[in-house]
Amino acid sequence: MNLLVFAASGIGVGAVYALSSVGLVILYRASGTLNFAFGAFGGLGAFCAYELTKDGVPAPIGWVAGVALSTLIAYGYGRVVAPRLAQRDRVVRAVATLGLALFLLGGMALYWGVGIARRLQLPTDLDYVLLFGVRVTVTRLIALGLALAMAGGIGLILSKTRIGLAMRALASDRNISAAIGVRVTNTDSIAWLINGAFAGIAGILLADINRLDPALLTFLVIPAIAAAILARLSSLPGAFIGGMVCGLIEALATGFPAVASFRSAGPYVVALAFMMAFGAGKGLGASEYSEVTRTKAAPLAVASAGPVTPTVRIVAIVAVVAFITGIIALTSGGYWLSNFTQAYCMVLTLLGCALLYGNLGLVSLCQWALVGVGGWISLRVYHYIHPPFFVTILAGGVGASVIGMIWGLPALRMRGLYLALVTLMLAAAFQLLVAVISFPVGGPGFLGQVGASGNDRVMMARPIYAAGDTRYFLFVAFVTLLGILLVEGHRRTKPGRAWALIRKNEQMAAAAGVRIVFYKAWAFALAGFIAGVAGALVAGLFGELDQSAFAPTDSIVIFIGTLLGGYEVWLGSFLGGILTRFVPALLIEFNVSTYVGFMIFGGALLLALSDPVGLGGHVTALAERLYAKFMPRRMS
Repeated sequence: MNLLVFAASGIGVGAVYALSSVGLVILYRASGTLNFAFGAFGGLGAFCAYELTKDGVPAPIGWVAGVALSTLIAYGYGRVVAPRLAQRDRVVRAVATLGLALFLLGGMALYWGVGIARRLQLPTDLDYVLLFGVRVTVTRLIALGLALAMAGGIGLILSKTRIGLAMRALASDRNISAAIGVRVTNTDSIAWLINGAFAGIAGILLADINRLDPALLTFLVIPAIAAAILARLSSLPGAFIGGMVCGLIEALATGFPAVASFRSAGPYVVALAFMMAFGAGKGLGASEYSEVTRTKAAPLAVASAGPVTPTVRIVAIVAVVAFITGIIALTSGGYWLSNFTQAYCMVLTLLGCALLYGNLGLVSLCQWALVGVGGWISLRVYHYIHPPFFVTILAGGVGASVIGMIWGLPALRMRGLYLALVTLMLAAAFQLLVAVISFPVGGPGFLGQVGASGNDRVMMARPIYAAGDTRYFLFVAFVTLLGILLVEGHRRTKPGRAWALIRKNEQMAAAAGVRIVFYKAWAFALAGFIAGVAGALVAGLFGELDQSAFAPTDSIVIFIGTLLGGYEVWLGSFLGGILTRFVPALLIEFNVSTYVGFMIFGGALLLALSDPVGLGGHVTALAERLYAKFMPRRMS
């Protein structure tokens, strides 16, 4: 086997990863923001170049216009939105760019469509040179040369110019830099401008080397982040090397049939191994850890319970869920009843996400992947031993709980942005895994038959007491209510107090005798259990699972729903779960593209970041004020 052939094909992709990784590191060093919209910036620039060249504009002008557009959008965000979030922690700033990425992805998919075979062809694709007997297109060599030249040029700017000095000062300490006269906003804006230029060039190159697709170009950022992680988001030479390593590993894996199908997971595996091996050390880990531990937790939306006793709170939860469930059961059927059933499963998923973020300040971007884990385990347990339905639910919950604890191991050594990156890599790797092997729902044995389809697929039956759609919805509502009470019970008792202390200051918590590792593991286990139960309920609703339904974007949307609903109160997860499912269902009902939903959630996230209380927090606070006002009168 001549691995040089595969290595040659990896030069172009590695160069794009390297270019992207350097662009991410430049912005992170200057502003402390990890730009998840980097790929979307590049994608929009590539589509702009494609449209112009298709309409007869000379290709070089189209390329320049595309790069200019991505640069302008990045600069606009850095000038208008980023300064409003400058005092928030790094996780919030990164999540804001996630919202922008979803908004741009939705717009591109809506206008240009997805899954269409097209490329932004460059004239150098037909020319090649021989390196060690292997043909390498000039386009790939140009990509490598551009990556080297731009990385080297930016290195010189940072070390030899005034603006470079200002950027390095901001990377060291923003407050001191401002005190000595550095124009922070202008310097940040220039960093965003450079980031946009890198994104535009990377997007055009990837659209040629691979294909022109909104989702592919938007999610270019994930392997680019994996490459930047190898440089700890601090070293430009390290970012370049990391990008080339990730591209070459991905290409070389193609030469080995046993792992060829999983080659796209190469950057994620390398980044995960690196983070697990080195944890929160010098670089990103150390700065992020210190920043987050200094950041005060957002105030509880209902911090003062007033006259609301635990008994009254439980009665209120049961009454609200029962009332809403009753209205839905009496008025909905068919399509809408199925969607409300899915919405209640989504509520469980958001509960776990809110538990981690609201109580510990830990961002998990893999909760939907845990839903898939729980659903797959419940399906296999059902097909293997045909136990009672509640046993399959518990099996899914326990299985996802174990996986959740394993995936949460990095939280024992890191938190904040670094942990969010770990969980995002896990979500991306899981989606790739299930896309390759499919969900083996049919066939004998526990592992089943991989890729079973048609008549070979065996559906999981619902229990007799929940056979009909309305009965199954009521059953799911009952399980959801139990999940809410389970989380609330933890929040209001010893685990909740321990989590609150850990979030405020881990050193203080350890000094007070709180077992940090134990309670963090407990939180991830509980969040995983709830997500696994949700997966089992989804499997029971449809009788099977679709491997395409567990994309990383779904975990991102879940986190967005957590912020929109409010992560400090149970009602936030309840309302956020319903909205997260209700909005896409409403769009489908009116024959509107689901990508409009991406735009809605992306825009809503940018608005929600200015209001940490969320919709559920406001409603709960109003209800408690009314209770405090009128209950004494009634009792007297």
